[in-house]
Amino acid sequence: MRRAELISLTSSLGILAVSLTAFSWEVRQQIRERDNYRCQDTGEPARECAHYSHDKSLETYDTPENGRVLTQKSHYMDHFNRHGRPELGLSNHHNLWALKTIWKRLSDEEKVGLPTPEEVLLPRQMKMFR
Repeated sequence: MRRAELISLTSSLGILAVSLTAFSWEVRQQIRERDNYRCQDTGEPARECAHYSHDKSLETYDTPENGRVLTQKSHYMDHFNRHGRPELGLSNHHNLWALKTIWKRLSDEEKVGLPTPEEVLLPRQMKMFR
């Protein structure tokens, strides 16, 4: 059973299950080792693996070729900058969920100077998520 199916199943049962990544443990390790445990944006030490494309129909979705190591701050800004671009494989609704999830994992220090998840939305869109 794929993680997306597991999340859907557990959600329908009223159980909260959140997957931080769709990569298997083996693929995450390959990505980390390939990238030398360094953020591909900043060069800082990092462990978080992020997708280039969130298009799950791609054969390469869960492969090292579709992943890179990012700091949580870089991962957050990657999602912030891709909002409103569904051609990258993530609807605005799911991208907002990703933004809010990553935002919660950031420390107060890391949040300084970053736009909030709500700043990605137009005021009328915010009413849908309150």
